[in-house]
Amino acid sequence: MNQAVKDYSEVMHQLVAGIREDKRNPRIVEFFHLCNFTDAAARYLDINFSEKVGCTRTMMAILLALIWNGGTLPQKRIAGAVYRTKQATASALESLAQEGFVERGSLSQDRRVRVITITEEGVIYFQKNVSVIQGMCRETMSCLSEAELQQFATITGKLRSNLRGLVEASVVPEESEPAERLRTHRHA
Repeated sequence: MNQAVKDYSEVMHQLVAGIREDKRNPRIVEFFHLCNFTDAAARYLDINFSEKVGCTRTMMAILLALIWNGGTLPQKRIAGAVYRTKQATASALESLAQEGFVERGSLSQDRRVRVITITEEGVIYFQKNVSVIQGMCRETMSCLSEAELQQFATITGKLRSNLRGLVEASVVPEESEPAERLRTHRHA
């Protein structure tokens, strides 16, 4: 066994015991189950969107956001709606524009504000793939009863609302890399 692991084995054992015994707060184990669930869902969707739809889930989320909001949105609002960085959103929008699914423009009153509009081709593409997405949804949720689906909708709605507020209140600049934020946090 690695010497470092031996040296910390008792500390790790006590840490695990403390985490399991903490009943006052939402338990860390459940929090990491939630994190693992979202990671697994993201991976499943990434694989299936790529194989079955032919684009990324970010691209489809952007098309949905545009459709849901009347067809046109400022680029900054799109990034917020799909919870992606400005860079990831710009990259997805570039791909969508190359496919002819969106067009870029600016507001007549403020040329600095970039607006994105879904094209007819984008609407048709999304519409063509709705049944595929519904199939992924059925496949994913097939393990839940109708009552569990209702509970899931209630719980995820509350979590989404809470997380949206936390994200909006976050002061961490999105441009900073996770490793840089970790280094900054360790030395604070």
